[in-house]
Amino acid sequence: MADREFGKVKYIVKDKPVSTSFNSDSASIESWGNYSIQVNVKNTAESGDAITVDAAKKATVDIADLTYTADDAGAAGNDISVEYLDSVKASKIIQDLTYTADAKGSAGNAINITYVTGGVAGSEVVSVSTNDITVTIEDGVSTATQIKAALDGDGSAAALVDISVSGTGTNTQDVQAATNLEGGLGGAAGSEEVVVTGEAIQVYIEDGVSTATQVKTAVDALPAAAALVDVTVTGVGSNAQAVTAETALEDGADSLVSVANDTLTATAHGLSTGVIVQLTTTGTLPTGLALATDYYVIKVDANTIKLASSLNNALAGTAVDITADGTADSTITVTPEDLDVTVELQASLDQSTWIDVQDSLDTNVTAPGSVLFDVADAGYPFVRVKTTVTTGFGYFDIILFAKD
Repeated sequence: MADREFGKVKYIVKDKPVSTSFNSDSASIESWGNYSIQVNVKNTAESGDAITVDAAKKATVDIADLTYTADDAGAAGNDISVEYLDSVKASKIIQDLTYTADAKGSAGNAINITYVTGGVAGSEVVSVSTNDITVTIEDGVSTATQIKAALDGDGSAAALVDISVSGTGTNTQDVQAATNLEGGLGGAAGSEEVVVTGEAIQVYIEDGVSTATQVKTAVDALPAAAALVDVTVTGVGSNAQAVTAETALEDGADSLVSVANDTLTATAHGLSTGVIVQLTTTGTLPTGLALATDYYVIKVDANTIKLASSLNNALAGTAVDITADGTADSTITVTPEDLDVTVELQASLDQSTWIDVQDSLDTNVTAPGSVLFDVADAGYPFVRVKTTVTTGFGYFDIILFAKD
């Protein structure tokens, strides 16, 4: 940078990024007499200024003795919900009668009802074979009430279904082809049933009897559910589970590492372009980044950075290519290197051979701030500042002032 003089104030260097040894431009002071040189060290960062960048996090929720964790990391996992419902009895309306399975669960869907002709109204005959109930009626004459009475009077049928008149009891009934009950869900403990609709998981249990282990087994066994969540027993597997309202998974978050943009996001990171950092992680770093490696920050904005492999690349905006996310549910820590820089004032007769003005003026700088050199006329026409950065990075302003 060329000198810029304002009366008796001159910028020798302004906003110069320095991370290694550096000699400033020289400044002519032949007519300045006594003078001061101020070195401002700024835009540095210390290890205490470390920032954290979270990888994608999996949504999760605890329900009684089980923990449900989204299979995929990211905020989308918060859309998954889990609900425990009491098992449902199968049922079916046939003409003026409603048939309901005595036992809760999907097993009731196997029960079927048939009306065949050949009987006498008031003397209907019921036969049962496993889950098949057949009623011999007088077609178009036997009433709903008469058929119900026949079924209620048969022990085998009564053990399978409960019958109620849902229409008009005096209405006559017609021959009916075999018709299955439907809508039964779940069952007794050990026969839990899982239904997945979109991202909603419903588990039909025997309320207060089904155990955590039995519920987990049912969820794991259904591919559609297993594709959404992983289930772990975090309480006691033998504990009975109760009906619970629909509960959404929570705390899922998208990665703050962008593979598409090669960026890391940390709100108000406070880092400037050129700052030297190293990375640590609780998991595995994103592909393209390495541990125990110096990177140079590229400040994108107040909340976003990229990383470069050299200072020149950082200043040119050339970032390291990040090709894949790291481990889900991990945290990356970006730790700046502590600043350690020595600032020296040098003088010359010919701008070729330089000497330290006074060794006692050499100053070690470990944090942002200013170094002021007050010098009486040293008898040299030219001065400059030498900086040697042992670690860290900073931007420098070097300003020459006339004292009289």
